[in-house]
Amino acid sequence: MRTVEGSIVLPADIAPATARSVLVEARDVSVMDAPSTVVAETRLSDVEVAPGERIPFRLDVPEVDRSRTLSVRAHVSLDGTPAITPGDALSVTHIPLPAAGPVDGLDVPVRTV
Repeated sequence: MRTVEGSIVLPADIAPATARSVLVEARDVSVMDAPSTVVAETRLSDVEVAPGERIPFRLDVPEVDRSRTLSVRAHVSLDGTPAITPGDALSVTHIPLPAAGPVDGLDVPVRTV
């Protein structure tokens, strides 16, 4: 197991609020045209959000074979549900993770839905 540390970077257009749930996942996205697989996740509760702010996170991720492709996904849920609803913020680009070794200072930008 290795540690991945970083920050969710909130957009300038997010409304100041309290996010009931913040989910950060490491996903195996190796297989094209197939659903990704969650290999690690962490959840934060009742996090204050404001335009341009950063939400720090720490995620324990297993090392995988170098032939695998891992990516980080983040969902800032204002109402705390897993459904994506207006006002939430979501990562929308591939944020690669190396297959092995610790990671520090990873930025995960999100967009307001």
